[in-house]
Amino acid sequence: MEIVLDREQAKALDAAAMQGLGIPSFALMEQAACALTAQAVQMRRGDGPVLAVCGPGNNGADALASVRQLLARGVPAQAVLVGDPSRGTPEYQTHLSVIRKLGAPVFEGFPDDLPEPSLWIDGLFGIGLTREVGGAFAQAVERINASAAPVLAADVPSGLDATSGEILGICVRAQATVTFGRIKAGCLLGHGPEVCGELITAPLDYPASCLEAARPGYRALEKSDLSLLPVRPARGHKGTFGKVLVIAGQKNMAGAACLAASAAYRCGAGLVRVLTPEANRVIVQTRVPEALLTTYDPAALTAADGGGRQSEEIRERAARLVREAADGASSIVIGPGLGRGAHVAPLLRSVLEETGVPLVIDADALNTLAAGEVSWDGAAGRSVITPHIGEMARITGQSAAEVRRRAAETARAVAAEKKVVCVLKDACTVTAAPEGPVFLNRSGNQGMGTGGSGDVLSGVIGTLLAGMTDRTAAAALGVYLHGLAGDDAADHVSRRALMAGDLLRSLTRVLARAEKT
Repeated sequence: MEIVLDREQAKALDAAAMQGLGIPSFALMEQAACALTAQAVQMRRGDGPVLAVCGPGNNGADALASVRQLLARGVPAQAVLVGDPSRGTPEYQTHLSVIRKLGAPVFEGFPDDLPEPSLWIDGLFGIGLTREVGGAFAQAVERINASAAPVLAADVPSGLDATSGEILGICVRAQATVTFGRIKAGCLLGHGPEVCGELITAPLDYPASCLEAARPGYRALEKSDLSLLPVRPARGHKGTFGKVLVIAGQKNMAGAACLAASAAYRCGAGLVRVLTPEANRVIVQTRVPEALLTTYDPAALTAADGGGRQSEEIRERAARLVREAADGASSIVIGPGLGRGAHVAPLLRSVLEETGVPLVIDADALNTLAAGEVSWDGAAGRSVITPHIGEMARITGQSAAEVRRRAAETARAVAAEKKVVCVLKDACTVTAAPEGPVFLNRSGNQGMGTGGSGDVLSGVIGTLLAGMTDRTAAAALGVYLHGLAGDDAADHVSRRALMAGDLLRSLTRVLARAEKT
Protein backbone atom coordinates (compact mmCIF):
# COMPACT_ATOMS: atom_id res chain seq x y z
CA MET A 1 0.00 0.00 0.00
CA GLU A 2 1.52 3.30 -1.10
CA ILE A 3 1.48 6.44 1.01
CA VAL A 4 0.24 9.55 -0.81
CA LEU A 5 0.75 13.08 0.53
CA ASP A 6 -0.92 16.42 -0.03
CA ARG A 7 1.03 19.68 -0.04
CA GLU A 8 1.01 20.27 3.69
CA GLN A 9 1.81 16.66 4.54
CA ALA A 10 4.77 16.69 2.14
CA LYS A 11 6.06 19.89 3.76
CA ALA A 12 5.63 18.35 7.20
CA LEU A 13 7.62 15.30 6.09
CA ASP A 14 10.52 17.46 4.94
CA ALA A 15 10.38 19.52 8.13
CA ALA A 16 10.41 16.41 10.32
CA ALA A 17 13.47 15.08 8.47
CA MET A 18 15.51 18.24 8.11
CA GLN A 19 14.51 20.35 11.09
CA GLY A 20 13.41 17.63 13.47
CA LEU A 21 16.24 15.15 12.87
CA GLY A 22 18.80 17.42 11.26
CA ILE A 23 19.09 15.47 8.00
CA PRO A 24 20.83 17.87 5.59
CA SER A 25 18.59 19.04 2.77
CA PHE A 26 21.50 18.40 0.38
CA ALA A 27 21.41 14.68 1.29
CA LEU A 28 17.76 14.34 0.31
CA MET A 29 18.24 16.59 -2.71
CA GLU A 30 21.06 14.42 -4.00
CA GLN A 31 18.84 11.33 -3.87
CA ALA A 32 16.07 13.20 -5.67
CA ALA A 33 18.47 14.42 -8.34
CA CYS A 34 19.84 10.90 -8.88
CA ALA A 35 16.35 9.63 -9.70
CA LEU A 36 15.74 12.62 -11.96
CA THR A 37 19.04 12.07 -13.76
CA ALA A 38 18.45 8.35 -14.31
CA GLN A 39 15.06 9.07 -15.87
CA ALA A 40 16.50 11.93 -17.96
CA VAL A 41 19.10 9.61 -19.49
CA GLN A 42 16.34 7.20 -20.53
CA MET A 43 14.08 9.89 -21.98
CA ARG A 44 16.54 11.86 -24.13
CA ARG A 45 15.66 12.03 -27.82
CA GLY A 46 18.48 13.04 -30.13
CA ASP A 47 21.92 14.57 -29.54
CA GLY A 48 20.88 17.98 -28.24
CA PRO A 49 21.54 19.06 -24.67
CA VAL A 50 19.23 18.45 -21.76
CA LEU A 51 17.80 21.84 -20.82
CA ALA A 52 16.88 22.21 -17.16
CA VAL A 53 14.45 25.12 -16.66
CA CYS A 54 14.96 26.26 -13.08
CA GLY A 55 13.01 28.54 -10.78
CA PRO A 56 14.81 30.02 -7.75
CA GLY A 57 13.35 27.56 -5.23
CA ASN A 58 14.49 24.11 -4.20
CA ASN A 59 12.68 22.56 -7.16
CA GLY A 60 15.09 24.52 -9.32
CA ALA A 61 17.92 23.32 -7.10
CA ASP A 62 16.91 19.71 -7.75
CA ALA A 63 17.10 20.38 -11.48
CA LEU A 64 20.48 22.11 -11.16
CA ALA A 65 21.84 19.15 -9.21
CA SER A 66 20.65 16.91 -12.04
CA VAL A 67 22.53 19.07 -14.55
CA ARG A 68 25.74 18.43 -12.59
CA GLN A 69 25.09 14.69 -12.51
CA LEU A 70 24.32 14.57 -16.23
CA LEU A 71 27.57 16.35 -17.00
CA ALA A 72 29.42 13.79 -14.88
CA ARG A 73 27.89 11.06 -17.07
CA GLY A 74 29.04 12.78 -20.22
CA VAL A 75 25.55 13.95 -21.15
CA PRO A 76 25.41 17.56 -22.43
CA ALA A 77 23.25 19.58 -20.06
CA GLN A 78 22.51 23.26 -19.65
CA ALA A 79 20.48 25.42 -17.28
CA VAL A 80 17.82 28.01 -18.11
CA LEU A 81 17.15 30.29 -15.14
CA VAL A 82 13.71 31.86 -14.73
CA GLY A 83 13.11 34.47 -12.06
CA ASP A 84 15.71 36.36 -10.06
CA PRO A 85 18.73 34.09 -9.35
CA SER A 86 19.83 36.38 -6.52
CA ARG A 87 16.69 35.37 -4.62
CA GLY A 88 17.40 31.66 -4.92
CA THR A 89 17.50 29.39 -1.91
CA PRO A 90 20.90 28.47 -0.42
CA GLU A 91 20.69 25.04 -2.09
CA TYR A 92 19.91 26.69 -5.42
CA GLN A 93 22.86 29.06 -5.07
CA THR A 94 25.23 26.21 -4.22
CA HIS A 95 24.26 24.01 -7.15
CA LEU A 96 24.25 26.98 -9.54
CA SER A 97 27.77 27.90 -8.44
CA VAL A 98 28.97 24.33 -9.03
CA ILE A 99 27.67 24.03 -12.57
CA ARG A 100 29.07 27.48 -13.44
CA LYS A 101 32.49 26.31 -12.25
CA LEU A 102 32.09 23.19 -14.39
CA GLY A 103 31.63 25.46 -17.39
CA ALA A 104 28.10 24.39 -18.20
CA PRO A 105 26.15 26.96 -20.22
CA VAL A 106 23.71 28.89 -18.03
CA PHE A 107 21.05 31.11 -19.61
CA GLU A 108 18.91 33.70 -17.87
CA GLY A 109 15.63 33.43 -19.70
CA PHE A 110 15.20 32.07 -23.21
CA PRO A 111 17.64 33.71 -25.66
CA ASP A 112 17.12 33.41 -29.40
CA ASP A 113 20.14 31.12 -29.77
CA LEU A 114 18.94 28.62 -27.17
CA PRO A 115 19.63 25.16 -28.64
CA GLU A 116 16.86 22.70 -29.36
CA PRO A 117 16.99 20.23 -26.47
CA SER A 118 16.91 16.48 -26.42
CA LEU A 119 14.87 16.78 -23.20
CA TRP A 120 13.43 19.47 -20.94
CA ILE A 121 13.67 19.12 -17.18
CA ASP A 122 10.94 21.15 -15.54
CA GLY A 123 12.26 22.61 -12.27
CA LEU A 124 10.22 25.83 -12.17
CA PHE A 125 7.96 25.16 -9.18
CA GLY A 126 7.60 22.41 -6.63
CA ILE A 127 4.81 21.44 -4.29
CA GLY A 128 4.49 24.85 -2.66
CA LEU A 129 2.76 26.62 -5.55
CA THR A 130 -0.67 27.97 -4.55
CA ARG A 131 -1.16 30.90 -6.93
CA GLU A 132 -1.65 31.17 -10.66
CA VAL A 133 1.50 31.04 -12.76
CA GLY A 134 2.21 34.35 -14.46
CA GLY A 135 4.85 36.58 -15.99
CA ALA A 136 8.15 35.05 -17.07
CA PHE A 137 7.19 31.74 -15.47
CA ALA A 138 4.05 31.43 -17.61
CA GLN A 139 6.12 32.25 -20.68
CA ALA A 140 8.58 29.53 -19.72
CA VAL A 141 5.76 27.00 -19.44
CA GLU A 142 4.47 28.05 -22.86
CA ARG A 143 7.93 27.63 -24.34
CA ILE A 144 8.34 24.15 -22.88
CA ASN A 145 4.88 23.02 -24.00
CA ALA A 146 5.40 24.35 -27.52
CA SER A 147 8.56 22.28 -28.02
CA ALA A 148 8.63 18.87 -29.68
CA ALA A 149 11.18 17.61 -27.15
CA PRO A 150 10.00 15.36 -24.29
CA VAL A 151 9.50 16.85 -20.85
CA LEU A 152 10.49 15.43 -17.46
CA ALA A 153 8.95 17.17 -14.42
CA ALA A 154 10.68 17.33 -11.05
CA ASP A 155 8.29 16.29 -8.22
CA VAL A 156 5.14 17.80 -9.81
CA PRO A 157 4.64 19.52 -13.17
CA SER A 158 4.95 23.26 -12.66
CA GLY A 159 1.52 24.85 -12.44
CA LEU A 160 -0.18 21.82 -10.89
CA ASP A 161 -1.68 22.14 -7.42
CA ALA A 162 0.05 19.38 -5.44
CA THR A 163 -3.05 18.70 -3.35
CA SER A 164 -6.06 18.99 -5.64
CA GLY A 165 -4.61 18.44 -9.12
CA GLU A 166 -6.02 21.79 -10.21
CA ILE A 167 -4.14 23.68 -12.93
CA LEU A 168 -3.12 27.07 -11.62
CA GLY A 169 -3.51 29.11 -14.77
CA ILE A 170 -1.08 27.21 -16.96
CA CYS A 171 0.81 23.97 -16.44
CA VAL A 172 3.74 22.07 -17.90
CA ARG A 173 2.60 18.95 -19.73
CA ALA A 174 5.16 16.27 -19.01
CA GLN A 175 5.76 12.86 -20.53
CA ALA A 176 7.04 11.70 -17.15
CA THR A 177 7.21 13.03 -13.60
CA VAL A 178 9.69 11.90 -10.95
CA THR A 179 7.93 12.58 -7.66
CA PHE A 180 10.18 12.75 -4.62
CA GLY A 181 9.74 10.63 -1.51
CA ARG A 182 6.05 9.89 -1.83
CA ILE A 183 3.39 10.42 -4.50
CA LYS A 184 1.62 13.78 -4.29
CA ALA A 185 -2.16 13.67 -4.26
CA GLY A 186 -2.37 16.28 -7.02
CA CYS A 187 -0.54 13.92 -9.38
CA LEU A 188 -3.49 11.53 -9.13
CA LEU A 189 -6.46 13.88 -8.72
CA GLY A 190 -8.00 16.41 -11.09
CA HIS A 191 -5.79 17.21 -14.06
CA GLY A 192 -2.80 15.40 -12.55
CA PRO A 193 -3.03 12.27 -14.73
CA GLU A 194 -3.28 14.47 -17.85
CA VAL A 195 -0.12 16.47 -17.19
CA CYS A 196 2.14 14.12 -15.21
CA GLY A 197 2.59 11.42 -17.83
CA GLU A 198 4.32 8.36 -16.42
CA LEU A 199 4.63 8.73 -12.66
CA ILE A 200 7.90 7.52 -11.11
CA THR A 201 8.49 7.64 -7.37
CA ALA A 202 11.99 8.37 -6.06
CA PRO A 203 12.03 6.65 -2.62
CA LEU A 204 14.03 9.11 -0.51
CA ASP A 205 15.41 7.86 2.81
CA TYR A 206 12.84 9.34 5.18
CA PRO A 207 12.87 7.60 8.59
CA ALA A 208 9.56 6.06 9.64
CA SER A 209 9.24 8.58 12.46
CA CYS A 210 9.17 11.41 9.92
CA LEU A 211 6.33 9.77 8.01
CA GLU A 212 4.39 9.38 11.22
CA ALA A 213 4.96 13.07 12.02
CA ALA A 214 3.64 14.05 8.58
CA ARG A 215 0.37 12.22 9.34
CA PRO A 216 -0.22 11.14 5.72
CA GLY A 217 -3.90 11.19 4.89
CA TYR A 218 -3.98 9.30 1.60
CA ARG A 219 -3.24 5.78 0.42
CA ALA A 220 -3.09 4.02 -2.94
CA LEU A 221 -3.44 0.27 -3.29
CA GLU A 222 -0.89 -1.75 -5.25
CA LYS A 223 -0.86 -5.31 -6.55
CA SER A 224 0.46 -6.79 -3.31
CA ASP A 225 -2.76 -5.58 -1.67
CA LEU A 226 -4.73 -8.19 -3.60
CA SER A 227 -3.75 -10.35 -0.63
CA LEU A 228 -6.68 -8.62 1.12
CA LEU A 229 -9.12 -10.62 -1.01
CA PRO A 230 -11.23 -12.93 1.17
CA VAL A 231 -9.73 -16.36 1.70
CA ARG A 232 -11.60 -19.26 0.06
CA PRO A 233 -11.37 -22.25 2.42
CA ALA A 234 -10.67 -25.60 0.77
CA ARG A 235 -13.84 -27.04 2.30
CA GLY A 236 -15.96 -24.00 1.50
CA HIS A 237 -19.23 -24.14 -0.43
CA LYS A 238 -21.66 -21.72 -2.01
CA GLY A 239 -23.03 -20.74 1.37
CA THR A 240 -19.53 -20.02 2.66
CA PHE A 241 -18.68 -17.45 0.02
CA GLY A 242 -21.58 -15.10 0.51
CA LYS A 243 -24.96 -14.45 -1.04
CA VAL A 244 -25.36 -11.16 -2.88
CA LEU A 245 -28.76 -9.68 -3.69
CA VAL A 246 -28.72 -7.42 -6.75
CA ILE A 247 -31.74 -5.11 -7.09
CA ALA A 248 -31.30 -3.68 -10.53
CA GLY A 249 -32.70 -3.05 -13.97
CA GLN A 250 -35.91 -1.61 -15.29
CA LYS A 251 -37.63 -2.59 -18.53
CA ASN A 252 -35.16 -2.04 -21.41
CA MET A 253 -32.23 -1.86 -18.93
CA ALA A 254 -31.81 -5.51 -18.05
CA GLY A 255 -28.14 -5.25 -18.98
CA ALA A 256 -27.35 -3.36 -15.78
CA ALA A 257 -28.71 -6.23 -13.69
CA CYS A 258 -26.83 -8.79 -15.77
CA LEU A 259 -23.51 -6.95 -15.50
CA ALA A 260 -23.77 -6.39 -11.76
CA ALA A 261 -24.81 -9.99 -11.08
CA SER A 262 -22.11 -11.43 -13.36
CA ALA A 263 -19.46 -9.25 -11.71
CA ALA A 264 -20.58 -10.46 -8.29
CA TYR A 265 -20.17 -14.05 -9.40
CA ARG A 266 -16.84 -13.39 -11.15
CA CYS A 267 -15.52 -11.80 -7.96
CA GLY A 268 -16.32 -14.92 -5.95
CA ALA A 269 -19.88 -14.77 -4.63
CA GLY A 270 -21.31 -18.14 -3.75
CA LEU A 271 -24.86 -17.19 -4.72
CA VAL A 272 -26.36 -14.19 -6.46
CA ARG A 273 -30.05 -13.39 -6.52
CA VAL A 274 -31.41 -10.74 -8.88
CA LEU A 275 -34.55 -8.79 -8.00
CA THR A 276 -35.77 -7.19 -11.21
CA PRO A 277 -39.01 -6.49 -13.12
CA GLU A 278 -40.76 -9.44 -14.74
CA ALA A 279 -40.00 -7.91 -18.16
CA ASN A 280 -36.31 -8.78 -17.62
CA ARG A 281 -36.84 -12.46 -16.78
CA VAL A 282 -35.78 -14.02 -20.06
CA ILE A 283 -32.80 -11.73 -20.54
CA VAL A 284 -31.41 -12.26 -17.05
CA GLN A 285 -31.95 -16.00 -17.07
CA THR A 286 -30.30 -16.23 -20.48
CA ARG A 287 -27.35 -13.95 -19.72
CA VAL A 288 -26.76 -15.08 -16.12
CA PRO A 289 -28.21 -18.57 -15.78
CA GLU A 290 -26.29 -19.07 -12.53
CA ALA A 291 -28.32 -16.36 -10.78
CA LEU A 292 -31.42 -16.95 -8.71
CA LEU A 293 -34.27 -14.72 -9.81
CA THR A 294 -37.11 -12.88 -8.15
CA THR A 295 -39.30 -10.67 -10.33
CA TYR A 296 -41.97 -8.07 -9.63
CA ASP A 297 -44.38 -5.79 -11.43
CA PRO A 298 -43.26 -2.13 -11.03
CA ALA A 299 -46.86 -0.99 -11.47
CA ALA A 300 -47.78 -2.84 -8.28
CA LEU A 301 -45.35 -0.59 -6.37
CA THR A 302 -46.42 2.75 -7.82
CA ALA A 303 -49.99 3.31 -6.62
CA ALA A 304 -50.29 6.36 -4.38
CA ASP A 305 -53.00 8.11 -2.44
CA GLY A 306 -54.52 11.40 -3.51
CA GLY A 307 -51.65 13.40 -2.03
CA GLY A 308 -49.10 11.47 -4.01
CA ARG A 309 -47.78 9.60 -0.96
CA GLN A 310 -47.10 5.89 -1.10
CA SER A 311 -49.96 4.02 0.56
CA GLU A 312 -49.33 1.70 3.49
CA GLU A 313 -50.40 -1.18 1.28
CA ILE A 314 -47.68 -0.34 -1.23
CA ARG A 315 -45.11 0.05 1.53
CA GLU A 316 -45.96 -3.38 2.93
CA ARG A 317 -45.96 -4.95 -0.53
CA ALA A 318 -42.47 -3.59 -1.21
CA ALA A 319 -41.25 -4.56 2.24
CA ARG A 320 -42.48 -8.13 1.83
CA LEU A 321 -40.86 -8.40 -1.62
CA VAL A 322 -37.50 -7.17 -0.29
CA ARG A 323 -37.62 -9.33 2.85
CA GLU A 324 -38.22 -12.46 0.80
CA ALA A 325 -35.52 -11.66 -1.78
CA ALA A 326 -32.99 -10.64 0.88
CA ASP A 327 -33.52 -13.73 3.03
CA GLY A 328 -30.04 -15.04 3.85
CA ALA A 329 -28.26 -12.28 1.90
CA SER A 330 -24.76 -11.30 3.02
CA SER A 331 -24.86 -8.02 1.09
CA ILE A 332 -27.17 -6.07 -1.21
CA VAL A 333 -26.49 -4.03 -4.33
CA ILE A 334 -29.27 -1.62 -5.26
CA GLY A 335 -29.54 0.93 -8.04
CA PRO A 336 -27.98 -0.11 -11.36
CA GLY A 337 -30.45 0.61 -14.14
CA LEU A 338 -33.42 0.94 -11.77
CA GLY A 339 -34.63 4.13 -13.45
CA ARG A 340 -36.45 6.99 -11.77
CA GLY A 341 -39.93 5.50 -11.68
CA ALA A 342 -42.19 5.66 -8.64
CA HIS A 343 -41.38 2.03 -7.79
CA VAL A 344 -37.77 2.87 -6.84
CA ALA A 345 -38.53 4.74 -3.61
CA PRO A 346 -40.53 1.94 -1.96
CA LEU A 347 -37.89 -0.61 -2.94
CA LEU A 348 -35.06 1.50 -1.57
CA ARG A 349 -36.98 2.41 1.58
CA SER A 350 -37.66 -1.26 2.21
CA VAL A 351 -34.00 -2.17 1.77
CA LEU A 352 -33.00 0.51 4.28
CA GLU A 353 -35.73 -0.35 6.79
CA GLU A 354 -36.13 -4.11 6.43
CA THR A 355 -32.55 -5.36 6.05
CA GLY A 356 -29.42 -4.98 8.12
CA VAL A 357 -26.65 -6.28 5.85
CA PRO A 358 -23.95 -4.23 4.09
CA LEU A 359 -25.20 -2.27 1.08
CA VAL A 360 -23.87 -0.88 -2.17
CA ILE A 361 -26.09 2.04 -3.17
CA ASP A 362 -25.54 3.06 -6.77
CA ALA A 363 -26.99 5.02 -9.68
CA ASP A 364 -30.76 5.58 -9.53
CA ALA A 365 -30.96 4.58 -5.87
CA LEU A 366 -28.55 7.43 -5.16
CA ASN A 367 -30.60 9.83 -7.25
CA THR A 368 -33.65 8.86 -5.19
CA LEU A 369 -31.79 9.66 -1.98
CA ALA A 370 -30.46 12.91 -3.41
CA ALA A 371 -34.00 13.97 -4.33
CA GLY A 372 -35.12 13.46 -0.74
CA GLU A 373 -37.67 10.78 -1.64
CA VAL A 374 -36.14 8.42 0.94
CA SER A 375 -34.24 9.23 4.13
CA TRP A 376 -30.52 8.49 4.35
CA ASP A 377 -30.87 7.27 7.93
CA GLY A 378 -31.03 3.57 7.15
CA ALA A 379 -27.84 3.76 5.08
CA ALA A 380 -25.66 4.96 7.97
CA GLY A 381 -23.01 2.63 9.31
CA ARG A 382 -23.31 -0.12 6.69
CA SER A 383 -23.36 1.36 3.20
CA VAL A 384 -20.97 2.04 0.37
CA ILE A 385 -22.26 4.66 -2.04
CA THR A 386 -20.81 4.83 -5.56
CA PRO A 387 -21.71 8.17 -7.19
CA HIS A 388 -20.13 9.53 -10.34
CA ILE A 389 -19.42 13.25 -10.48
CA GLY A 390 -22.92 14.20 -11.67
CA GLU A 391 -24.63 12.12 -9.00
CA MET A 392 -22.37 13.60 -6.33
CA ALA A 393 -23.31 17.07 -7.55
CA ARG A 394 -26.97 16.19 -6.98
CA ILE A 395 -26.21 14.80 -3.53
CA THR A 396 -24.26 17.89 -2.42
CA GLY A 397 -26.01 20.64 -4.37
CA GLN A 398 -22.64 21.71 -5.80
CA SER A 399 -21.75 22.06 -9.45
CA ALA A 400 -20.07 19.13 -11.15
CA ALA A 401 -16.99 21.31 -11.72
CA GLU A 402 -16.74 22.09 -8.01
CA VAL A 403 -17.12 18.42 -7.06
CA ARG A 404 -14.36 17.44 -9.46
CA ARG A 405 -12.10 20.28 -8.28
CA ARG A 406 -12.41 19.21 -4.65
CA ALA A 407 -13.01 15.49 -5.15
CA ALA A 408 -11.20 14.13 -2.10
CA GLU A 409 -12.59 16.78 0.25
CA THR A 410 -16.12 16.32 -1.10
CA ALA A 411 -16.03 12.54 -0.78
CA ARG A 412 -14.77 12.80 2.79
CA ALA A 413 -17.40 15.39 3.72
CA VAL A 414 -20.27 13.30 2.35
CA ALA A 415 -18.92 10.16 4.02
CA ALA A 416 -18.80 11.97 7.35
CA GLU A 417 -22.23 13.60 6.97
CA LYS A 418 -24.06 10.46 5.83
CA LYS A 419 -21.93 7.99 7.86
CA VAL A 420 -21.18 5.91 4.78
CA VAL A 421 -18.17 4.91 2.73
CA CYS A 422 -18.14 7.10 -0.38
CA VAL A 423 -16.67 5.89 -3.67
CA LEU A 424 -16.54 8.98 -5.90
CA LYS A 425 -15.99 7.70 -9.43
CA ASP A 426 -13.76 9.71 -11.75
CA ALA A 427 -10.49 9.25 -13.66
CA CYS A 428 -8.95 8.84 -10.21
CA THR A 429 -11.68 7.30 -8.08
CA VAL A 430 -11.68 8.44 -4.45
CA THR A 431 -12.75 6.15 -1.61
CA ALA A 432 -13.42 7.93 1.67
CA ALA A 433 -14.84 6.89 5.03
CA PRO A 434 -15.87 9.20 7.88
CA GLU A 435 -12.44 8.54 9.44
CA GLY A 436 -9.11 7.09 8.36
CA PRO A 437 -7.10 7.57 5.17
CA VAL A 438 -8.64 8.49 1.84
CA PHE A 439 -7.83 6.02 -0.94
CA LEU A 440 -6.85 7.34 -4.37
CA ASN A 441 -7.04 4.72 -7.10
CA ARG A 442 -4.14 4.26 -9.52
CA SER A 443 -5.52 1.43 -11.67
CA GLY A 444 -7.79 1.77 -14.69
CA ASN A 445 -7.86 3.86 -17.83
CA GLN A 446 -10.08 6.08 -19.96
CA GLY A 447 -11.43 3.09 -21.89
CA MET A 448 -13.54 2.34 -18.82
CA GLY A 449 -15.63 5.43 -19.50
CA THR A 450 -18.32 3.30 -21.13
CA GLY A 451 -21.86 2.26 -20.31
CA GLY A 452 -22.11 -0.55 -17.76
CA SER A 453 -18.67 -0.10 -16.23
CA GLY A 454 -20.19 1.23 -13.02
CA ASP A 455 -22.61 -1.71 -12.86
CA VAL A 456 -19.64 -4.08 -12.89
CA LEU A 457 -18.02 -2.09 -10.08
CA SER A 458 -21.17 -2.36 -7.97
CA GLY A 459 -21.18 -6.12 -8.31
CA VAL A 460 -17.49 -6.39 -7.44
CA ILE A 461 -17.87 -4.28 -4.30
CA GLY A 462 -21.05 -6.13 -3.36
CA THR A 463 -19.20 -9.43 -3.26
CA LEU A 464 -16.26 -8.02 -1.31
CA LEU A 465 -18.66 -6.54 1.24
CA ALA A 466 -20.13 -10.01 1.67
CA GLY A 467 -16.72 -11.44 2.59
CA MET A 468 -14.87 -8.61 4.36
CA THR A 469 -15.62 -6.90 7.66
CA ASP A 470 -13.85 -3.63 6.77
CA ARG A 471 -16.21 -1.72 4.46
CA THR A 472 -13.60 0.86 3.50
CA ALA A 473 -11.05 -1.78 2.57
CA ALA A 474 -13.69 -3.70 0.61
CA ALA A 475 -14.69 -0.61 -1.34
CA ALA A 476 -11.11 0.52 -2.07
CA LEU A 477 -10.08 -3.00 -3.05
CA GLY A 478 -13.12 -3.31 -5.31
CA VAL A 479 -12.24 -0.07 -7.07
CA TYR A 480 -8.64 -1.19 -7.51
CA LEU A 481 -9.59 -4.65 -8.78
CA HIS A 482 -12.12 -3.10 -11.19
CA GLY A 483 -9.36 -0.82 -12.53
CA LEU A 484 -6.94 -3.72 -12.96
CA ALA A 485 -9.62 -5.48 -15.00
CA GLY A 486 -9.92 -2.35 -17.10
CA ASP A 487 -6.18 -2.30 -17.73
CA ASP A 488 -6.20 -5.96 -18.68
CA ALA A 489 -9.16 -5.41 -21.00
CA ALA A 490 -7.44 -2.47 -22.68
CA ASP A 491 -4.41 -4.67 -23.35
CA HIS A 492 -6.66 -7.19 -25.08
CA VAL A 493 -9.18 -5.07 -26.98
CA SER A 494 -7.74 -1.49 -26.80
CA ARG A 495 -9.02 1.41 -24.76
CA ARG A 496 -11.17 2.67 -27.60
CA ALA A 497 -12.97 -0.63 -28.13
CA LEU A 498 -13.39 -1.57 -24.45
CA MET A 499 -16.92 -2.54 -23.37
CA ALA A 500 -18.24 -3.37 -19.91
CA GLY A 501 -18.54 -7.05 -20.81
CA ASP A 502 -14.79 -7.11 -21.42
CA LEU A 503 -14.28 -6.22 -17.76
CA LEU A 504 -15.98 -9.46 -16.73
CA ARG A 505 -13.60 -11.54 -18.81
CA SER A 506 -10.64 -9.55 -17.54
CA LEU A 507 -11.66 -10.04 -13.91
CA THR A 508 -11.06 -13.76 -14.40
CA ARG A 509 -7.52 -13.15 -15.65
CA VAL A 510 -6.66 -10.61 -12.93
CA LEU A 511 -7.93 -12.92 -10.19
CA ALA A 512 -6.15 -15.92 -11.71
CA ARG A 513 -2.85 -14.02 -11.61
CA ALA A 514 -3.53 -12.93 -8.02
CA GLU A 515 -4.05 -16.55 -6.95
CA LYS A 516 -0.65 -17.52 -8.35
CA THR A 517 1.30 -14.92 -6.39
